[in-house]
Amino acid sequence: MIFFLNFSVRALQRGGKVIFPVHPCGIVYDLFHIIHDTLQKNGLFDIPMHFISPAAKKSLHYANIMGEWSVHSLKILYFLLF
Repeated sequence: MIFFLNFSVRALQRGGKVIFPVHPCGIVYDLFHIIHDTLQKNGLFDIPMHFISPAAKKSLHYANIMGEWSVHSLKILYFLLF
């Protein structure tokens, strides 16, 4: 995972794009959190993240509801991303 994140950061720093093919539920939210933290630690604050899937809207609504019961630091992240 560390190699994957480092490779992604280098690509973004060079102006490239990165695509993460994942299932629209479950791990995608952990991945959002990990990528967000990694980008912040590397000074990449203005990198947009897009969630493209036929089920994305419903999945994001569900995640937003579940985010209300999360710890405070994750709650802030959920409302920033969604």
